[in-house]
Amino acid sequence: MHIICEELVHKWQRDLADRTQTFTLAAEQTISYPVDCSVTQGSVLGPLGFISYTEDIVDVIERHSVLPHIYADDTQLLASAKLEDSSRL
Repeated sequence: MHIICEELVHKWQRDLADRTQTFTLAAEQTISYPVDCSVTQGSVLGPLGFISYTEDIVDVIERHSVLPHIYADDTQLLASAKLEDSSRL
């Protein structure tokens, strides 16, 4: 049993490595940024990890006048501005 658990932990660590994310705004995509912390989708500990990872994220987001939409394992940030003020976004 110990060996199986150890193998699962090593697989989990490999799954966490080498992940990236990009951002899209007005059909333009950024370069890929490395992800060094988050909750892996589909993991057994995913729901618990998601709650602890996002526990205070809403407070941080709202301090910057952005509206969060958090559902399951997805976080979206919503902001709007007049066209002439779009650079502030």
